[in-house]
Amino acid sequence: MLDSCPQCTSGNLTSLDGASVCTDCGAVLDIGISFIDADSSSQNVQVQHEPSVLKSFRGTSNWNLAGQSKEASQRRNTYLIDEFIKSLAHALHVPGLTLRATTLCGQAMATGQFRWGTKAKMVAGACLSIALRESQRPDSLPDIAILVEQGLPNLKRVLASVLSALGISLIPIEPHQHLSTLQSHLLSILGDSSHHAELPPSLLSELKALNIRSAMETARTLSDLLNRSPASEGLTVRHPSAPTACAVFILSIEAEARAALSNVTELAACFAGRCHIGKGIALRCYKSMQDELVQWIEELNWLDTYEKSGRGRAKVAKRLLVARALKDLISWKDDIWKKKLKASNCFSVGAEIDRLGEPNAVEDDVPLSTVSTFSAVPEDDGRSRKRRRVHRAIGDAAHFLADPLTGPIPSSSFHSTSTTNNPASSPRNVSTSYDITHHHLSLVQYLLVTPAQVHTVKTVPSRLQLLAVTRGGSGPETIPDEELLADGEWEAMQRSSSEIEEILNKWRIDGTLESIEKAQSQVDKPERPIKSKKRKIKDGSEEGDRDGDGRRRKMSKRINLDAFKVFMNNEESEEFLGIDSALGIEDYSDVSDDDHHDSDDNSDADAPRPSFATSWDTGDGDVIDEWRPCSP
Repeated sequence: MLDSCPQCTSGNLTSLDGASVCTDCGAVLDIGISFIDADSSSQNVQVQHEPSVLKSFRGTSNWNLAGQSKEASQRRNTYLIDEFIKSLAHALHVPGLTLRATTLCGQAMATGQFRWGTKAKMVAGACLSIALRESQRPDSLPDIAILVEQGLPNLKRVLASVLSALGISLIPIEPHQHLSTLQSHLLSILGDSSHHAELPPSLLSELKALNIRSAMETARTLSDLLNRSPASEGLTVRHPSAPTACAVFILSIEAEARAALSNVTELAACFAGRCHIGKGIALRCYKSMQDELVQWIEELNWLDTYEKSGRGRAKVAKRLLVARALKDLISWKDDIWKKKLKASNCFSVGAEIDRLGEPNAVEDDVPLSTVSTFSAVPEDDGRSRKRRRVHRAIGDAAHFLADPLTGPIPSSSFHSTSTTNNPASSPRNVSTSYDITHHHLSLVQYLLVTPAQVHTVKTVPSRLQLLAVTRGGSGPETIPDEELLADGEWEAMQRSSSEIEEILNKWRIDGTLESIEKAQSQVDKPERPIKSKKRKIKDGSEEGDRDGDGRRRKMSKRINLDAFKVFMNNEESEEFLGIDSALGIEDYSDVSDDDHHDSDDNSDADAPRPSFATSWDTGDGDVIDEWRPCSP
């Protein structure tokens, strides 16, 4: 018979109906004995809700159906939450914590800070995590986040809210708190040469070549894997948090190097001294975890197994075998665990909880009368939600207070220009464009690049402001330009000839002056006329090719203009195979070839030109009609 519980390492065991039961966590040690689960959902089906009778009674303001009151809705919601907590506990192999988690969830929902629906699912998961921590177990928040179908950061925020609402404080017992400390301690040793005496030089050279951050992620994943229920993962021994953290970190470093570290005893002593434990305890935990991991390796066919030869020595050392296979083991075990979680009935119960606060439900379904503002609306119903806007000044101030040296400067520290015309009403109206362009810089950069005059000008008024206040105006009639500058102030702002010569020499050396002269020559160069790609024609034809607005007409590039002009002027009528006589328009030509040439020489624009259209004279003038073929 066992003396202690393998799950919580408690010695409070009792014999009940032939089986040993742990009174702390409720685990049954003799699994071979069959027993009836009193918490089975089939035993409590009748307590879900009272049968609803279709009988209405007159209320104070409206008609209420039996079974739809606040009390009935509260009973239904409470039953669903209890069933969900029970399914969570069975999925995590801790059914003995169902009662404690149910009690915590009822107290949390009674505070009125959480609404029914998806938020209630997260509260149930947080309460189960609290029950795990109270029983000296890891909180299993990553696994609970998968079961409630929510992100781990959201679940952590709800856990903090539940702890604050119930006034519960928990002592961390997980190796995660020690892993961060060990990482910082190792990085300080590697970064500071004065601490190199704590580790041998050969070990230091090996550690400097590794990625400590990647090893830290492997250690966190392995820690989550080992912190699960020992019965579900096949673990035989449960170790305290501090030695577990030291052993896990050493194993992760070896997995990152894919080789066994030299002088691992000195590294274990370094980590054990930081966690205030003995070196022997850390090494004993390290070897125990190696034996567990070797058993896991035997379950994978594609990994090398630990085999001893006839002389009693193995071909491959156990440390080297574990270092090579650790990352594959973590990935394989994590996939198996996630498949087990997805096969549980938590998701079906959780879907019913999500529908508790749908929009078509009655408003009285909210069980608590004090929670009128917490309308149960499912969070992931696919509809768009309006994000609460926070004032930018508040956000800038929060970032500045969190990290003043690297965060942006709050915009409230810059004084905007007043819109009023009276400068006396805004004595601090002296913000410059320098502040506007440098407000995105951090505080250190702003103090380094901003001249002292920018800081002092915010409090000291200018000469123009003082004169405007004393004379009651700022116009050129009231304050002349000569009074804006003191005697010799304008000359002091001008550069002397020696300074100008020095600057020119400096610009001439670094090539700045040459670039300035080249740019100036490009600016002063006269614009060249744009060459037209069109063929030049005679001036007379250019004038005739312009429309009434003086713009040049767009000519076609596919027509021979010279041939077209000869054809239209009919200069060689005899060579066109008698086309005029064939068309029957020679009788209507009023102008001969000689007259036509004369009109071209005289530039007479009013002279009629022959065309293929028929024309005749009338009393009112020439009438031009479309050409028609002659009748036979």
